Amino acid sequence: MLRAYLDESGQQENGFVVVGGFLGDARLWRQCAQKWNRVLVQFNRPSIHCVNLDFEADVNRHLLETLCLIPASCGLKSLVGSVNVADYADLVKNTVAEIHSHGYSLALVPLVHWAISKIPANERLKLIFEEQTALGFYRDKMLSTLASLIPDIPGKRHSKFAGWTTLTKSETHMFEPADILCYHLTSSVKDSKSNRAKWTAGILGNPIGEHYNMEKSRRIFSYLHTYTRFPKQELKELRKQIRLGTFDPWLEAFGKN
Repeated sequence: MLRAYLDESGQQENGFVVVGGFLGDARLWRQCAQKWNRVLVQFNRPSIHCVNLDFEADVNRHLLETLCLIPASCGLKSLVGSVNVADYADLVKNTVAEIHSHGYSLALVPLVHWAISKIPANERLKLIFEEQTALGFYRDKMLSTLASLIPDIPGKRHSKFAGWTTLTKSETHMFEPADILCYHLTSSVKDSKSNRAKWTAGILGNPIGEHYNMEKSRRIFSYLHTYTRFPKQELKELRKQIRLGTFDPWLEAFGKN
């Protein structure tokens, strides 16, 4: 069983959004956790989260440059999927599709596609996410849809996709490599010469994954039947119905694809 610990970045903006992390088996993850924890102790830090770091402090440059080498040294592979929300925002604005077209959800499509296509034929993949209150519901709906489209392994009664689960940050440090990876990618898009981009560059490796360009992103929504433009109040009510389970736009929308 291969596991991927994943994080996301940019989901608060109407632009570049990436979901990314690292992929490996239990043995590789144990090695990574041991090395990672030793470095945190060495730098007297309980944890690391890039958004809270001072990128003018030289000690943080040394910390990041040391941590960034660990995943690849353990044999873990970086895995990413990304989209630019601005590429398709006009198609979904004020429609039901807008409710479930977050960049966070859509970036999962290329990530899962590439992961499934690259892992060994008889291997299975499990995704592990940090608990996400705001968008976790929509992430789960997207993953359920993707899971239904992945065929079974020949001769088996299951597909390569073993599903997903969530953990809290307090349960593991292994979301932190994913945090640095996603932070590096979004920082590089904004300013490739910034300390944020340069100090985290060592985390990238040779990632498996894909950026969905404008053509691919728009193609997903070009098949939807949900283009009726609703007033904001009606969309708010539909959002409540989706959360309550009394309305499910995914069933109809993806059924038309």
